Amino acid sequence: MHELGALGALPTETLLNVFKYLDGRDLARCLRVCKTLNHHIDQSSAARYAIRLTQHGYKDGPRVAADDPFPSTVSRLNALEDHINRWTSLDWVEERIRLPRKVYWEELVGGILTFSHRKSITCIQLPSRVSQYPLRTWTHQNEFKTFSFTIDPSQDLLVLVEILNSNGTMSLDVHLRTLSGNTQHPQASGILSTPHFPAGGDMENHFHLGVMGNAVALLNDDEGEETLLIWNWLTGELICPGTSGKRHGFLVDRTTDYPHTLVFFRGTQMRRAGAV
Repeated sequence: MHELGALGALPTETLLNVFKYLDGRDLARCLRVCKTLNHHIDQSSAARYAIRLTQHGYKDGPRVAADDPFPSTVSRLNALEDHINRWTSLDWVEERIRLPRKVYWEELVGGILTFSHRKSITCIQLPSRVSQYPLRTWTHQNEFKTFSFTIDPSQDLLVLVEILNSNGTMSLDVHLRTLSGNTQHPQASGILSTPHFPAGGDMENHFHLGVMGNAVALLNDDEGEETLLIWNWLTGELICPGTSGKRHGFLVDRTTDYPHTLVFFRGTQMRRAGAV
């Protein structure tokens, strides 16, 4: 190890502020520089929390809603260590939750379990010892039948599909609302509308939604022929205006290496990979 050199003349508060601009990987490298820097990092809960998150492939999660309690760094670090130890020893914490019946569709994303009923959506925030979120349940009432939807808790985003029938044809309105309050999302440009499709049959089971960052994708799976539409939901721009074919798939997991890549799969059943 080398001496800290000129950095040793800096006040401790200044070093702690510098640590805030480093990610977990860089902070872990700093541990090997010298004993003094190692000591300062060891005394910083925020730095140790960032390192532990990186070591185990985690990232600090956002609030589900503005009024959610956000625990301190020390409590989050302690909860993370407890979580890691329980995974290592397979020491589970069990909590039973009563689930609603007669649902049309269900989603589990980011610790939020959601169910659609005829004209409503029930949301269950699963309790988390790491994030220190309590069990919380809320219901959104909608003015139309809710059969297909998806969510992105990290963006407080709820995406709903409404079927519009007229003169033997059908179109869809894709509503962009807040997951916390079921109001129009403040960042959305408005309702997204689709082209017309032939009406008939059980169309409710032919549409699938996915969301990744600023992209919302809708897949129409009708008798083997599939049409994929993708919008930038922030601007309303249709960036993929109906790619047709058989057995498409789309990637909805976040990626840092290829953030704008759309992946198609042919010859296999469609499945959504990863968590949104």
